[in-house]
This record gives sequence, C-alpha cells and structure tokens, in this order.
Amino acid sequence: MNMRNHAMAWHGFNTYRLRRGIRSRPDRFREERIMQRLRSVFAGMLSVVLTVAMIFGFGASQAVAAENGVATTTSSSTHNAIVLVLDNSGSMYGEPIERLKTATKQFVSKVLAKDPQSQISLVSFSNDTTVQDFTNDKTTLNNFADKNLFGDSGTDVTAGLQKADEVLKNFKDTASVKYARSIVTMSDGWPNSAESATNQAKSMFPSYNMYSVGFYPYEDNSASTFMKSIQNKGYFEANDLDALIQKFDEIADVILNPPVVNVSHAYNHASESGGFPWNGMWINVRVSNPGSKPLSNVQVKLKLDKYMWLAGDAAEQKITDIPAKSDKTVKWLVFFKSDTAAHVKTQTPSVIVSGDRFISVTASDRISTIWVTKTTIFTFGVDNWSFPNPTDWKLSDKDLDALKHSGLSDTDYQTLKATSEKYAKDGGTNGNCAGMAITEILAKVGYDFPDVSAKNLHSVPKNDEVISYINYYALGQFTYASLSRMTNTTNLPEKNKISQLKQKLATGNVPVLLGIRYIDKKNNGKGNWGHMVVADQYDIGSYKIDDKEYNLRVRIIDNNTPDQQKAYLYANTQTGHWKLKNSQDEDKEEGNTENGQTTIGYISNVVEEMTPFNHQTASSNYQAWLSASNQTFWHNLKVSIQATGKTITWPAHQLMSDPRFTVIPSFNGSTDSSSTVSLPATQPYTITSSGESDYAMRYPNIYLNAQADKATSTTFNPNASVSVNGSKGSYRLLSTVDKGTPWSAFAVSGNNGGNVSLNRIANGDYVVRADNLKNVSITAENRNETKSITVSTDAHKIGIKAQGNNLVAAIDKDNNGSFETVIASSDGSQNGSNGGQHGNNGGTPTAPNSGNGGPSASANGSHANAATNAGSKNSVTTKTADANNGPQKLSRTGVAIVAIAAAAGVLLAGGVIILVARRRREE
Repeated sequence: MNMRNHAMAWHGFNTYRLRRGIRSRPDRFREERIMQRLRSVFAGMLSVVLTVAMIFGFGASQAVAAENGVATTTSSSTHNAIVLVLDNSGSMYGEPIERLKTATKQFVSKVLAKDPQSQISLVSFSNDTTVQDFTNDKTTLNNFADKNLFGDSGTDVTAGLQKADEVLKNFKDTASVKYARSIVTMSDGWPNSAESATNQAKSMFPSYNMYSVGFYPYEDNSASTFMKSIQNKGYFEANDLDALIQKFDEIADVILNPPVVNVSHAYNHASESGGFPWNGMWINVRVSNPGSKPLSNVQVKLKLDKYMWLAGDAAEQKITDIPAKSDKTVKWLVFFKSDTAAHVKTQTPSVIVSGDRFISVTASDRISTIWVTKTTIFTFGVDNWSFPNPTDWKLSDKDLDALKHSGLSDTDYQTLKATSEKYAKDGGTNGNCAGMAITEILAKVGYDFPDVSAKNLHSVPKNDEVISYINYYALGQFTYASLSRMTNTTNLPEKNKISQLKQKLATGNVPVLLGIRYIDKKNNGKGNWGHMVVADQYDIGSYKIDDKEYNLRVRIIDNNTPDQQKAYLYANTQTGHWKLKNSQDEDKEEGNTENGQTTIGYISNVVEEMTPFNHQTASSNYQAWLSASNQTFWHNLKVSIQATGKTITWPAHQLMSDPRFTVIPSFNGSTDSSSTVSLPATQPYTITSSGESDYAMRYPNIYLNAQADKATSTTFNPNASVSVNGSKGSYRLLSTVDKGTPWSAFAVSGNNGGNVSLNRIANGDYVVRADNLKNVSITAENRNETKSITVSTDAHKIGIKAQGNNLVAAIDKDNNGSFETVIASSDGSQNGSNGGQHGNNGGTPTAPNSGNGGPSASANGSHANAATNAGSKNSVTTKTADANNGPQKLSRTGVAIVAIAAAAGVLLAGGVIILVARRRREE
C-alpha cells in the first residue's frame, strides 16, 4: 500500500468512528485536522527513513567492495567508438526532431548500458555542423541533443559525414584500449546533394562500420534509397530503432570478445623427402570465438610474401559461422620460389579475418625457407661472429612482437616469454652459445642478418639489435618440441650419435648444430652446463689424441673462442668415444665418471628445425619436464609422487644419475643456469628444496610455474593446478593451457600467503586458495590482451572466471557451494564485499588432487616479486580494517539491519503518537 492509499485508509477509519457520533462536529473537524498533520509528519518521517535504509542497505555494499577489492585497468581491450550524425535541417522541424532527440537519448543510454566504456560523439548538421566530442557521459550527450537539435536550414549530409570522419581520425586508440569505429547517420533522407553524400559515404566504407536510420514523415522511396546508399553494415527506419540498438548490443558483445587468430605452419610430408620447403608447407589458421554469441559470415583472406605461391586454392576461404566458445581451422598449401643461389628467406604470411559485427583481425606467421646449393664450409673472418659469446640479454619490441605472433602454442609462448623475462631480470646469462651458433648457420645458408649493409656476418657490429636477434633464436631450445628432441638424442648411445652427426654432415648440405652437455653428479647438478657449437665438415683418418685413437675428425666453430680456427671434435665411430679440443686446450671429453657425465645432447639439421618457431611437436616417451635453476637442484632438491598408496621420492643425485631420467641443461655455456629433467609419467609431482622455490613443469599442452622466496614444498598437477605450501615472502603461481578460452594463462601473486594454490576446475575456471588473500594480484592473458585485478579479502578461497570480456573474482559469502559475490572485476566494477568464508568449506568443487596444485613449466618464469608491483599507478588498494585497527566497516547485511531497525523504531514512535492522540480524542 503506498503512502497516499495508506492515508486514505486511516481517513476512512476515522470517518467511520465519527459517524458513531462520539464527538461534536467542531471538535471532530479540529481533531481530524490534527490527525491529518500527524499522519503527514509520520508519512514524511517514514519516507526519509526508508530512503536512508535503501542508501545504506544497498550503497554500503559498493563502498565496502571498493575498499576491499579494486580492479586494475585492462592492458588491452576493445570497445565501441560511435559517431551519431544527426539531421538538424528545417525539414526535420517539429515532431521529427523530437523523435530524433528521443532516439538519440535511447541509443546513448542502451549502448552505454551494454558497454560503459564505449565512447560516443554527436555531430548535428544542417548547413553547417556542431560537434560533441567523444565521451561516455550520458548527461553531456543528452544535453547536447536538447540544445543542438531544433530543425533549421538545409541538409548538408556530406558535411556531416566529413565531420564524422574528421572526429574519428582524430580519436586515437591507447596502449590499453582499442576502439571499433562506427558511424550512424539519422536523417529524413532529403540531402542538399545525394550524389555528393553517397560518394563521401562510400569513400569511408573501408574505414568504418556505417549504419543509417530513416526518419520519414511519410513513405518516400527516394529518401529510403538515399539512406540505404550511405551505409555498409545496416539500414533501419525510425520505428526500427530497437533493432538498431539490439544490433549494437550484438556488436558490443563481439567487440568485447574479439576473435582470436592463430597462424602456424607445418611442412608437407607428402613425398619421401618430406620436411623440405620445396615440397610445400601448410599454412594453418585457427579462429577462436571467445564470446557468448556465434560469429557469422567469417572469412579468412591469406596474403603471401613474394617468395611464396598458393597451390591452386583461392586466397580467401569462408568459415561461415563459429559457435560461441569454440574454434574452426582453415589451411592452405603453399610453395616457395627459389633461385639458383643458396638463400634463406624469412616469409611472413598474414591473414585478415573479417565477419559480421566485429573488427577485422590481422595475424601473421614467421617462416624460414631454405634452399642450399653451395658449400656449407665456414670461412673464418667471414661466416662467424667477430665477438665472443655475449652475456647480456635483450629482446627488442620487434622481436617480442614476432614471438607473440609466431606459430608457437600458448604453452610454448608462455615458456619463452617467462624465460626471456627471467634472463632480463637476472641481468643476462653467462653466455648465449645457442643463439650464436643458430644465427651463424642461418647467415651461412643465406639468411638476412640484422645489419643488411654489412658485407658478411663477421663485419656485423655488436649492438642491441644484434643481441636481440641472437637471443630470439636462442629461445627455441625451450620449446616442447626441442625438449622432446633433446631427450630423444640424449638417450641414444654415443656411437649412434656420432653416426648421426656424420650422416647429417655428409647428406644434409647444411652446417649442423651440435650440443654438448655435462651433468654434475657429485654436486647434485650444481655444475650442470650445456654448450652449443657449429659443425661444418669432417675428415676420416687416424688420429691419436692423449693416447686415444680416433678415426673421425669434425671441424667445430666455437663462439667461446671465435678466433680459433683449429677446433675439432675427434671421435671413434666404433666405440662412440669422442673428445672436443681446440688450440687453447679447452677440452671436453665424452665419459661417465663418479663426478659427472659428458655426452652429446643435441644434433640438429637446419632444414629440420633451424628456426625455433618451425618446430612441430615431436613424439616422446616422456610426458613431464621439471625445470629449475642449478642452484635449486643443488639445495637438496627432491621429487616425490604418490604411487600404489605410498610416496616415492627421488633426490637430486638420483635424478642426475638414474637412466629413467634425462637431464637437459640450458645451452648457454653457463654452470649457474637452469636444467630440465624429464619425468617418466603424467601425474602430480611434489618438489622440496632447502633453497628458493623456483620451478616450472611442462605436461602435454600445459605449462605451470611456481616461484616463492621460501616454501616448504611445491606441487604440480596435470589438471593444470599448482600450489606452494608454507610460503613466506613473495610468491607467484602461473597456469597455462593451450587453446584456453578466452585466456590461456592465469597467474596469482602476493606476499606471505602460507599455503597457496591455483586450481583449475572442470569448466576451465580457477579457484585460488590461500591462508592469506590480502593484496593479491590476479591476471589472465592471451596473445592479444591482459586482464588484471587486485583483491584483498578475509576469505581463504576465491573463484576466478571470465564474465563476458571481464576477469572477475568472487567469494562464497554464504557458504552455499558457489562463488556468488563478486569482489573485483577488470572493468573496475564489483558488487560484493570483503568477508565470506574463513575456512575451506563451500565453494565450487575443485578437480581431484587440486589441493596438490597443478602442472608447472620451466623455472624460467618471472620472479615472484612481481606481486609487490600490484599497486601500480593503475590500481587502487586500501587497507582492510581488522580487530587491531579499530572497528570494521559495517557489512552490507549489517547496514541493512540497522536501517530496518531504525525504520521500525520510527514506525513504533509514530504509532504511539497516533494512539495517544486517538485516546485523547476519545476522552
């Protein structure tokens, strides 16, 4: 019952009593007026109290949420930028202009409701134009419409379109936000010059999504024909405005969830000599739809470099529709143009993906194609680098972008990105022999080196661009395929490796990458090292070195000693014994002693895999690789699994010597680097060490990383979960899954978390558990964007998921088994508050063994101190009140209860006043 009816009911009751003749007429009238005043005062008090109750009951939740869970800005997102071109001519005067104002306000309101970060500009035109620049403030836009739409003068549609074009050209994307540019023209379709306006619109079609809305006072075919001519995405009439707004709702849904395009390639193995470029290569394009609605009329157009040609198929393929949360793939077979000289060309085939309701997306691949027709023997002072193995680590923006858009899997990309970040943070490596050797071979067979003005590789100076070029190729050793190949090569008998090396030099016509590894068994891996060199020719003869007989001599180019021309690997093809020797007596010799083991760990032909991003996944019996720094292995590292109801533990010294495990040191010439150990099964592993926790694990299609200043143990799980127990200081956990939608990688970082886990559950969402979830940073990323939020809560469990195109964190506040209360969102909004569960009850069920954490990848991830950077200039975090810092702020429920209690008190007081007055009147 509303206040007015409430008063009427009281009045009816009193009238009934007056008819009983209890009081005289003058008394009755006087008392009735008194009662009316009392009721009026009471109604006003009740209205105020209810208003206060609503403000405190509902507004307080926003205040508390803002204090305890504040989202940071998104590093890369896409939103609408729309210009409404509005007809303010004399022919629109009266009822049409009022309809136009209403339509403009409706459009603004509904578009901003769907995507609050949209930007809208208004251009009114008659004989001249008036502009409201881009804003997402609804009041500003509505005021402009009221002030500048009145209907006067001519209809210069051309000027309106030109002004819209100018406004959009001056409106720039930012580093964090990209905009989908659209123009909506609303007019009665009677322009000063239809031809001029149509030509202007058509000139803008390639740049913008253009729509038109007709406001006709009566049916007019010529007006509708004109309005249809100035759009390329949709024509509507004024009574179809809701359809237009719905279209922009759909556009916003797609814009906020843009398709993800991945371009990769694979050699065509159709012939016996498959794997060579002249047999062709498949260009594979995977288009993923992360949105909640299907993508329609999707077309993929391939653009090739001049050294590539298409094998018969059309350059454009139509996918039609891609359902929500799914992907589709198209592919082309391409061939390469070669000439009579040996050369390698870097090809960058690109694709443009277009369709209804989304901005065209461009992606490219990076391929090295090779033809060899000349000698591969190195000439010193020409074909080798002039400087020794560099120790500094740099990766230019150009090479970082190439890495991002290469054909790498999501897990490989995250592995290489983390490796580069770690090396950059550590100030470099003790050498980069892998990158030096790879780029020397590329240059020898014709690949363009960084300084194209240099006459040969030896004359290229050492500078940042050159170091980045070398480092880019060095990263390839950390891909899943390289780990597989290294594992398979390492496990061969040395005799077989020598035979393979000789065969590649004899038949490949390409220099060979040769990797030597040393495993330090005495010191639990502390002294592990790997070294990569170039082998370019061999001789057969009889050689006696240090009283040992050899029958094969392989010439070596060793970048540790770039001026030494007489470096050789001597080998006995019958026994497999070998010795690497140069004129400086830096000997390395095959052998297995009580201190350690030196073996050949890598043999690679440039045609097979020279560029690290040509790798195809190699088969292997090993399903998990644990990576850690050599220092970590040395600090009493142990690996444990649960099998047949008991715990099996392998200490570091057993990992270094047991043939069930293969140790692969990184090939950077350093003993203070990292090593990777192949593990024999895809199952959870727990790692303990007395030193800093810095581990990574690779499972098939999964990369996990865990860093902590100090932790008692780390557990990786093949369900893509990872955890650290007893963490102190800073920590960071990362989980990456290939083809994850909309984001492939999730990370959580913080300080003094105690037992912390990042658990992936069955639907692809994540649950973060920790003893302490104060000031925790959570990120989600793919190749195109990164979403970040910072949360601070008393809860011990947070649900992390995608909500549209936003990353949200939620708690199970009422312990009903679901994370229903959002406490932070990457769009800056949240509707929940701190508090929630303090134990481990409730919440979305996690996958089995999720408490054990999940798979990890290489130890080459970013350092845990990244957590301390959560409070960047784009984030806002305030302290949470607790028992030691004064009274806590009232929760949403508490404020509501207080407000209701206050309302009840006022009602009671009002009732007492009325009752007293009523009794006085009866007396």
